[in-house]
Amino acid sequence: MSVETELGALLPCNVIVYENDDGVIVVSAVDPEQLVGIADNDALDSVATEVSERFDRVLAAVTDEFGSASEA
Repeated sequence: MSVETELGALLPCNVIVYENDDGVIVVSAVDPEQLVGIADNDALDSVATEVSERFDRVLAAVTDEFGSASEA
């Protein structure tokens, strides 16, 4: 956060969980690297990569447990 003060506005990293018309549970999250890219600050690239990797692990775990996940 000290590298880009306003980054906190982008980091809530919203996640939605819903059941589609076919009865499939879907977990969807915005790509953190795209959100951080809005700041246009190269110093944040490593932070964005780390957050994205963590999200990927979480979504993979959810998929393993429940069978469906997507990243928007």
